[in-house]
Amino acid sequence: MEKEMFRKEVRVIGHDFYYYIASSVLAVILLISYILVMVTNTSRFYTTVWFPIPLFFLGGYLIFSVPATIKQYKENKQVYDVWHDPQALVNLLKLNNWKAAIAVAHFTSEDSVVKVLTDEMMDNPNWLIRKWSAWALGYTADKKSILDLIEVIQYDSAPEVRENAIQALMNMNAIEEALEQLQGRASADPSLYVRRKARKALALHEKS
Repeated sequence: MEKEMFRKEVRVIGHDFYYYIASSVLAVILLISYILVMVTNTSRFYTTVWFPIPLFFLGGYLIFSVPATIKQYKENKQVYDVWHDPQALVNLLKLNNWKAAIAVAHFTSEDSVVKVLTDEMMDNPNWLIRKWSAWALGYTADKKSILDLIEVIQYDSAPEVRENAIQALMNMNAIEEALEQLQGRASADPSLYVRRKARKALALHEKS
């Protein structure tokens, strides 16, 4: 596995959490500033007509962002606490912590891990779990999951999952095995991003 690529993807674990923290803090600051302006401003129009509009949106955002921040914190902490334990990471993945799939990519040399990732990619109703399980399978050494990845490219309903499955095949140098399917995706996939990824894979194959 290329360490820099892995580290880049692992940053996803922290990014969402820090985004929600920063945006929540900003929303609180704005809310306090609006209240201070309302108290000190003498304009009746400002306090009765204009002020409730941003107050409504800020209040709604805080109602959304605070629970989201807490959820992100819990998911991140779960992964960080068992970072070097493949079985614990697998258990988190089965509990729908999609970030565990990124961390468990460290252990795709183990057959049991590959099997779990394949099962989650094929059957989990959560598209985020399927997406990152497909990504992690790109780092398997024995390529047991190639046929499953090809099936995902053809039939998965989420374009993000199909895109990551193509990337996994590229990482595994398994484009040859999926040429027919990639050609179909390159011309007929409903998603522009999937078509681009398939064309990139085909171009890579032509150069090799």
